[in-house]
Amino acid sequence: MIHAGVDADARNQVAADQLATLQATGHATVGVFAGTNARTAELSAALTGLGVEHVPIGFPEAYGEALSTMATMTAYTFGQATWDQVVLRLAVFLTATDRAREPPALALGLVGRAALPPGFARRVEELRRTLSEVTDPLGKGAKAEGAA
Repeated sequence: MIHAGVDADARNQVAADQLATLQATGHATVGVFAGTNARTAELSAALTGLGVEHVPIGFPEAYGEALSTMATMTAYTFGQATWDQVVLRLAVFLTATDRAREPPALALGLVGRAALPPGFARRVEELRRTLSEVTDPLGKGAKAEGAA
């Protein structure tokens, strides 16, 4: 079943109603494609609110990119990654959270292909400064695995 052009206010209820109908007719498993990670998250929250048991899937790209971004930020604190690598990973993560045809404006701004909103630019600079000031990336007194 494909539904297109459904009013945004009615989408979640339409999906819940269709799921109930399919389950009542013997379908134990039903897939719903929402188009974007943001829309999938919205639908999941709405279905939870409507009491529909479900498992949201389709977030592995964003999750993987989040881990890669955190690893790159950690590497930056050790001097093993450049700031350009950090902002590139941030931009890739932002892009992975939004399955639009084009990268989000903030992602383009992070890699210098568009202007960043001033408030966001200040926060990115604050992140850079904070990561640059880390002197004990593993935590006070912590040692890397295998260190003596």
